[in-house]
Amino acid sequence: MNDYEFPLLVTAPTAGAWLPDYLAGRRQAMEAQLARNGAVLYRGFAPMSGEQLDALVGTLSSASFKNDEESSPRNHVVGNVYTSTNYRSEMEIFPHNENSYKKEFPMKLFFYCMHPGSEGGETPIADCRKVLARIDESIKARFQEKKWMYVRNFTAGIGVSWQEAFNTERREDVEAYCREQDIRFAWQDEDSLKTWQVREPLLSHPASGEVSWFNHATFFNIQTLDADLRDSLRDMFGDDALPHNTYYGDGSPIEPAVIGELRRAYLAESVPIKWETGDLMVLDNLLTAHARKPFKGERRIYLSQTDPLDRAALAERAVAAESAA
Repeated sequence: MNDYEFPLLVTAPTAGAWLPDYLAGRRQAMEAQLARNGAVLYRGFAPMSGEQLDALVGTLSSASFKNDEESSPRNHVVGNVYTSTNYRSEMEIFPHNENSYKKEFPMKLFFYCMHPGSEGGETPIADCRKVLARIDESIKARFQEKKWMYVRNFTAGIGVSWQEAFNTERREDVEAYCREQDIRFAWQDEDSLKTWQVREPLLSHPASGEVSWFNHATFFNIQTLDADLRDSLRDMFGDDALPHNTYYGDGSPIEPAVIGELRRAYLAESVPIKWETGDLMVLDNLLTAHARKPFKGERRIYLSQTDPLDRAALAERAVAAESAA
């Protein structure tokens, strides 16, 4: 794999330059940079409001991403701009690709720093092409053969409710969505829902054809949590009713040694980004995973997700490419 800057750093031509003016007419160039580098960080430009960010994102995207099936708590800011996550500041968030468990996912992610916080709060990013290169061939083959399964239990009072995740109060709407999105489901009681879906672990980039490790198999697996939280959740729910867990696509458990290797692959490729006020980092979501370090103080990072992409054709290309390699 050829060397390239990760992320590609683009600094303001003059201190306090206006980023929307700088990027006017440069969408195609930015997309080419994303397909090669996986991430572009714009730094040193004048701060923007949420409204101005939303307008800029609109000029750099083909469509906004409708975020049903949400797994992270967020607040709406304006337009297609949301808070990045509302998880507690002391929590570390493991690398992941946004919405990689869905039939349709956002191709571009726009992270904007309104305020970096007083300490910590870095956003590590990892090139998933290089993550894939670190994974043992036997593990890749097992995942390609079996795929991976995401099992989710929506339990009243725990995490995101099914009403929040699916943006509805109507069970029939949830059922219609699940059928359309190839998600199996079972109502446990009045307020509880179980869903499970099987997805491909590898996808091929639509521009370059490069194959990327694109899934939540590690992120949502119970073994990825720290020991105290893992034990607490198992005591509360048992393995069958955990809020989130992953398996091989046939429902068999992913071995601890495999999860350990996958974790090491992500962490070995992680590059921490220390935020500065006014930073805009654009990620190719198919190529680049992101994470979050714990922080202190007021940290405000906004997120906009755009350019929806259906995974089916990309998965078929990835299988063909890996078979030929």
